[in-house]
Amino acid sequence: VLYHILGAFCLLYAIFILPWLQNFFSHPVFVYLGKISFSLYLIHLPLICMITAKLLLITQLKIFSACITLIISILMAHFYYKYIDQLTIQLTKFHLTLQPR
Repeated sequence: VLYHILGAFCLLYAIFILPWLQNFFSHPVFVYLGKISFSLYLIHLPLICMITAKLLLITQLKIFSACITLIISILMAHFYYKYIDQLTIQLTKFHLTLQPR
């Protein structure tokens, strides 16, 4: 477990001090994945259990099953972020403006 923490620290430190790594991770693909990351985190496990398991039973192709599951996970995370996550953020901000201070 300690190695994961050390590796994450080294990666974050390298991104902090190296401009070319900052530029690399500032690419729109990585920014987009950062936006949908919480949604992807929430839905990936149920999708893996449902879709990958069924595809493996049908096709016996591990890479194919993983790729299809990844594509469906990203698509579903996009819609979850757009229609659920964003809406709840707006509702929370609205609710906080109604609170007396």
